[in-house]
Amino acid sequence: MIDVPQFEALVNFGGFWGDRAGASESARQRIIINQLDSSLYKLLVEVIESEKVRDEVRRLVEPLTKDPYAMKIFVSAFIVNVMNFRFSLNDWQTIYDPQRVRLVMQKYSEQVRHFIRLQGDTIFPRAGLLSVHILKNFASNELIGECLVDLYQRTTRRDNSDPELISLRIALTRYGSIEPMFSGVTKGQNIFRYYDDIRVFGDTRNNPDYWLQLGIAATVHEDLDAADSAFKNAYAREKAKLKPNLKRIDNYFSRFEMRKAIQENDPKEAFATFARASERLKKQIFLEENRHYPFKTGRYYTDIAAKHFAKWDQSQQAQFVRETGEIHQKAVDWNASSRESSVDVDILIRETSSLLKRIATSQ
Repeated sequence: MIDVPQFEALVNFGGFWGDRAGASESARQRIIINQLDSSLYKLLVEVIESEKVRDEVRRLVEPLTKDPYAMKIFVSAFIVNVMNFRFSLNDWQTIYDPQRVRLVMQKYSEQVRHFIRLQGDTIFPRAGLLSVHILKNFASNELIGECLVDLYQRTTRRDNSDPELISLRIALTRYGSIEPMFSGVTKGQNIFRYYDDIRVFGDTRNNPDYWLQLGIAATVHEDLDAADSAFKNAYAREKAKLKPNLKRIDNYFSRFEMRKAIQENDPKEAFATFARASERLKKQIFLEENRHYPFKTGRYYTDIAAKHFAKWDQSQQAQFVRETGEIHQKAVDWNASSRESSVDVDILIRETSSLLKRIATSQ
């Protein structure tokens, strides 16, 4: 909770209210309380998205857009910042040419002063929110993709022993890390292109986690054929290890099969796919290392029922009801035994409870 009157006055003093500037002081305070939930984060987003800030950022970024090399250095810095990494000058100079990095810093001193903070030998953007804003509004998907590939390529070099770069390589492989970087109608295409581009570096193509992340991306973006191929590659490479751990792949593969069951037009095949996914889900749902993700997968039961339940025979319907009841009970048991709370678990309980009631009243 923030001090609403003081922060409203600060935003007003800075001229960041835009079209809302004509509202009364009390009305602007109500905007912070009701629309922004008294959240400093949401208020900062509001400020950054204001026309005044957008115009100033546009003015500062404009010279960089005419210098592709400088733009890549700045965009790469914003990407690393969004991923919560801090790089030293030495780190940056192993990715880009040292002399050119220094020249860029000197030539664009105004941009450095506004966007970049130097602390010792560490270089990082001044605000993560601003990094997100610049990537979203002033960097193309193509440029972001190029910068991501540059960063990934550097982290896979054989002479790499910097733990920060090793951690960055792992982050750059994760779908959840790179997905927010892209936007627009070509978002999925750019994500797939990125994964294709980094496959050639290091031993990436033999890394089961790379194929798992590609499978996750393909599932989310509804390319289930590509997802199926990626998961097969992930399983094959993980099973080739001395001590394979299939639990994590199983977790996401269950989600893939739930999505596949929803898309399937043949009711019999849809039921078989659902049954496999549900059985796998029940086996892992209480595993500590899986946290709450399986509960998210369980939320697909409602979508599957909406498309297929009426077309199944009585035996299939009865099994679906049992499976739904079991997953519902597991979620209830988890809530009762856990010291933590989970929105995903609460939603699963609510959705499966509602689904079971609808099925009961319709029969």
